[in-house]
Amino acid sequence: MKKLFLSMAVVLATVFAASCSNDDAENSSVTKTENRKAEQKKEKELLELKERIAHMNQEWVRRAPAMETRSTSRWKIVGKADIAGAKIGRRLGSWGAVIVGAAASAYAIYKTQPKHVALPPIAEPYEKAAIVRVSHTGATGPTDSVGYYHNKLLASIGIDKIVAANYADIERLVVDAANKLGIAGKQQVQAGLLYGNADLQFLKNNMGRLNNAASSAEYCTMLRGNLKTVDDAEIGVLEEYMTGLDAIEAARRLEYTRATVGLISESNLPDDVKNSLAGSVIVGNAGANLWQAVYGGH
Repeated sequence: MKKLFLSMAVVLATVFAASCSNDDAENSSVTKTENRKAEQKKEKELLELKERIAHMNQEWVRRAPAMETRSTSRWKIVGKADIAGAKIGRRLGSWGAVIVGAAASAYAIYKTQPKHVALPPIAEPYEKAAIVRVSHTGATGPTDSVGYYHNKLLASIGIDKIVAANYADIERLVVDAANKLGIAGKQQVQAGLLYGNADLQFLKNNMGRLNNAASSAEYCTMLRGNLKTVDDAEIGVLEEYMTGLDAIEAARRLEYTRATVGLISESNLPDDVKNSLAGSVIVGNAGANLWQAVYGGH
């Protein structure tokens, strides 16, 4: 009898385990299907957003074309690094967009080897960088003046110090300055967060090649497939913004950036993607103002 009960128990346990395994497999299949649908929906919305920005660009270029059109101007080169770095860093939060954007910017500055130039005093380029101003210190909210803090962080370091540094030490330079300014609020940023970021390391190792890109499209082509944490469709959205920023007059950039942020906000994208894209374009506007103030049309 004991053997019979034991046999029955084994059979029941086996059936139960198989049932659980089937349930797990079914749940896993449902989850994968749902994730795939969500991803497809996001990709579709990103493509539509890119088209809306491209359509807006046509209107802006018609109404407010840039006087200076050379796509390889130094301020445009460094500005693209700002945008790419901010997009990579935004996964860490708003302060991440500021710090990683500044690190990418510093790499681009270092590689262009500017001579006898200085960052302007904290005035117009910094004030005009802000889309949203906040009363507390640091870039810790979804869109907490990340452009303003991006410029302020780089100003606190200075171009001379960036150019004189060892290339490998730039990350530490940026992190130390960010901690002194309290960019991440009360949190102390550890340099390891940047050293371990494969996407930032790609920018660092390829900045010379990126600097030589002749257009926004060429720059973004180099990013596609090489950035691990940034969707190609998101790069496409940023490419349209870069193209528009290059093509309109400087006095209208803040207005144009606000309009781009508006299109992002109105999209049906998940909030984290919206905040990430918005932070990137806000930093892009800030960088454009700052670097044109520094380099002019050169």
